[in-house]
Amino acid sequence: MSLSAIHRGLALENKQEFKSTPVTLTLDGMSPHLAYGHERLACDVTDNTVATLISNSADLPGIARGIDKITGAKRFLAVLTQPGKEIVAPEGYVLAQAHKSFTRMRHGNREVILETTAKILAEHKELVSELDNHLKLSIDEHDLVAGQSVGEVYKKIHELLVGHAGFTASKIEEYSQEDIFGKMARFKSHGISFAALIKKENNDFIGIVRALDMGGSFCYLSDETINQSVLCLNHFSNNEEQRRRFLFAYLMNRTCCTLPPSKHDFIIIAAAGREALYNMMGFDVLNLKNAAVFIQLGAPTQTFKDIKAKQIDFVKTAFETEMKITAEISPTPPPVSKSYSSR
Repeated sequence: MSLSAIHRGLALENKQEFKSTPVTLTLDGMSPHLAYGHERLACDVTDNTVATLISNSADLPGIARGIDKITGAKRFLAVLTQPGKEIVAPEGYVLAQAHKSFTRMRHGNREVILETTAKILAEHKELVSELDNHLKLSIDEHDLVAGQSVGEVYKKIHELLVGHAGFTASKIEEYSQEDIFGKMARFKSHGISFAALIKKENNDFIGIVRALDMGGSFCYLSDETINQSVLCLNHFSNNEEQRRRFLFAYLMNRTCCTLPPSKHDFIIIAAAGREALYNMMGFDVLNLKNAAVFIQLGAPTQTFKDIKAKQIDFVKTAFETEMKITAEISPTPPPVSKSYSSR
């Protein structure tokens, strides 16, 4: 039996569906799917997030109610607007820029970010060359694990996020409690792409950003992290903020270059205490001319938690099954197969 057939069998055994009219959340294998009829609603279960573009504003109230019952968690609903037509916020939601306590949400236009970060990088052209010479940019999981054990790769990702993300204490605790199969699930969900900066000499992870395709021109960026020790502090007159500014510009510039050209509206939550850093990159408070983003924050529902746990369990089972089979047919296990990856 082929690996792909085994994975299909595991997916069928693991399939679960939750409905809250008119929204459905389905776990089919390692990729949870949230949908309104035949329309995909973007969600990242591993990040406790729903961040999606709703194509028809008339559907907004019903979709919001369905999402609230099934998922809870962080909910960011973007709706395209028309001149002279006001869109009423769904019950319990507020416009992102009008939220009184949650002020860290940002929007960045692709071209603005590229232009702004390029100016920052131009201040240290020799350091840009040094990073380009010593780092490779990976956007594909098969390239990510080439020549390494899958477990070691995700262990390195775990160590990067836990040791260098610098997010809120609760977020770091979430990273810490998540094992390598949780990290695998973060990269295998439907609609997720990523950019990873990796040292050529030893394949150590230096930086990473994940992107959730929200639909249309929108992406939701998360897990943005770069290891500051990749460059000596004396390059910046021992100024840690200047080094952080330069390296974050490098990470965001390279990330923007890898995302599909059709994606040019990036939503991101600025790290607490570092909002000014995101502003320097070209991100700004949400005040979009052609869209409204409504948000509601809360704890994930038990359903959402169960789906996340089952997704991670499936990733673990699929990984262990594949490693067992490849060990039986080959003395040297190959990198994770295309049948194992959801992308």
